[in-house]
Amino acid sequence: MAIPSAEDQLKFLSNIQRILDEGSFVATYKFALILSLADYAVKYGDDDGGPLRLTTRDIAETFIEYYWRQAVPVGSW
Repeated sequence: MAIPSAEDQLKFLSNIQRILDEGSFVATYKFALILSLADYAVKYGDDDGGPLRLTTRDIAETFIEYYWRQAVPVGSW
C-alpha cells in the first residue's frame, strides 16, 4: 500500500472535519467513535505505509473518555 500524498492526507482530514462540523448526529456515540478513531490515528499512526493495528480495547479506552458523560444519568455528575 502506497503512502498517501500530503494532498490526499489533507483531503482526508478535511472530510473528517466536514463530517464533524456538518454531520447530523442522532446518537452521540457515533460522534465519540469517530473522534476516538481520529485521535488514535493521529497519536499512533506512522508514515511508513503500513496498516495501523488497533484492538477494540484501544478504541474503547478513548471512546469511553469522550462518551462517559452521555451515559451517566442527568444529575449524577
